[in-house]
Amino acid sequence: RQMCIETAFDVSKDAVKITAKRLPKATFFVGDIWARWPVLSEAVDVLLNIFAPTSFDEMRRVVRWDGQVFKIFAGLDHLVELRNRYGLIGVERGKQERYQRLALSAFRQVSVRSLRWQCRLSDREIGALIAMGPNARHQTSIEISKSEELVTFDVVMLNVLTLNVKRQAQSA
Repeated sequence: RQMCIETAFDVSKDAVKITAKRLPKATFFVGDIWARWPVLSEAVDVLLNIFAPTSFDEMRRVVRWDGQVFKIFAGLDHLVELRNRYGLIGVERGKQERYQRLALSAFRQVSVRSLRWQCRLSDREIGALIAMGPNARHQTSIEISKSEELVTFDVVMLNVLTLNVKRQAQSA
């Protein structure tokens, strides 16, 4: 029987506290994505990075040679209706290409999958969605209209092939 330890970190103390209460069996810590992570080298089987800054070098260091790495980020049309209506922060052009280039500098193979769907959200859901993203730190106040709105979710997932990356590096 394999042991599974769920561990996560965020730079926000509040985010860590809230998430730790919801997932009491997991381990959480406050940490900086750009610093060396307090994780042993080659100790992680599955690494999932969702809508967060990314240090591919640290990912490579901590993931096992046969592990899985998933990087999920906003595509160009992500929340486009809300960005247009409320003047929210846009998605950086060339982000996918930049992430692919960075991933390939740390790992030998990267696959890309785009996921896109639309759904109707209430004004309350729209407010919560805006509040949990980068706009919460950059907007002072947004008046959400009292109606449902069709919203586009456009995300990109990079999956890197880690198999033998470290073994090749060690034998070189």
